Amino acid sequence: MQTSHESPRLFRRWVVQLDFLVKLKRGTYALVEYKGGHLADSSDTREKRLLGELWAERGGGKFIMATSRDDTGRDLATQLREFFR
Repeated sequence: MQTSHESPRLFRRWVVQLDFLVKLKRGTYALVEYKGGHLADSSDTREKRLLGELWAERGGGKFIMATSRDDTGRDLATQLREFFR
């Protein structure tokens, strides 16, 4: 059995601090993680994106990794408006 210090980097940190977990009117959940442009490619961002996508894939709800401006040029308000549509 591996201990946490022997585990791969992805699983070393057992506690993940979420930005927003929202219960929607229809009873489902949305997980919103925000990262500023300077953190867009950090290891923490990559880890949280992977965990959020896995959570959504396994039926947890919807997930978005929002940024001040995404790869397509959408600002934060547009990203969130389209996500919650």
